[in-house]
Amino acid sequence: MVNTGLALRFLSDYLFDSSYNLCREDLGSCGERYWTCSDNALACRAFELMQDYTHRQLILNRLQGINIPCSTSHDATINHFHDPVTISAPIDDPPLANNCYLIDTSKWTASQTPCPNSTVMSGVFHEDHKTGNPLSNYADVGVGEGYANVCFLEAISYKNVGQNDKAATLYQIGRNKWDGKGFNDSAYASKPIYDAYKLALCIIASQMVNGRPPDIFNELDAQVTDQQSDESGGINSQYTSTTKQQGSQNCETTAMTIIAYKLIGQAM
Repeated sequence: MVNTGLALRFLSDYLFDSSYNLCREDLGSCGERYWTCSDNALACRAFELMQDYTHRQLILNRLQGINIPCSTSHDATINHFHDPVTISAPIDDPPLANNCYLIDTSKWTASQTPCPNSTVMSGVFHEDHKTGNPLSNYADVGVGEGYANVCFLEAISYKNVGQNDKAATLYQIGRNKWDGKGFNDSAYASKPIYDAYKLALCIIASQMVNGRPPDIFNELDAQVTDQQSDESGGINSQYTSTTKQQGSQNCETTAMTIIAYKLIGQAM
């Protein structure tokens, strides 16, 4: 089982930088890079769930002080890709659910145009959808097809707007890309390297869409646990069918893992 206490220590002691009041991207070559979203919005939620309100508030204040220029002019707590995870269980009060758009850009209205990727300041970046970059074919059925992560995020989005049948269908399409070791989708087929954050995202999606852990939870847990560093507590971002702990121990994967296990812990 993943040690969420160690994972939280990784965020607070290894990645959090008090000069920015943000978490670094990782311990590797990108260690001097800071992402408002998804990294720090997810980290903020993870700190909240683990009742570390000091780090939660420092990051939240920082994100709320950054303006992202777009049609709705919002702060850096909003990211239209990961909002289903961070906003549906709000990192702010009051809830910002009205900003939680469906990822499928064909569903957006004229007032919900994609936000640009932005360089906030030297070393600090905000990642979001680019104009003209729709996520097509994400729900293609079958192993090696589509994108499991987008299916999970979109499933949560549909659940948030009350379209439960659509949510359940998309969750199952994503879940069925599990090949016994990881989520084998178009991204994996082009490498082949598994992304560890998709393990946590499946747990989150199952809990939020179906109200219970996924039927493959024990298998997912074994893989996530293999990716956790015994020394730092961070979760490595990638692995292969034969090698664990590739990539780097990073903020996004670790924060999403904490969120997943806390949601399960609250439910069980």
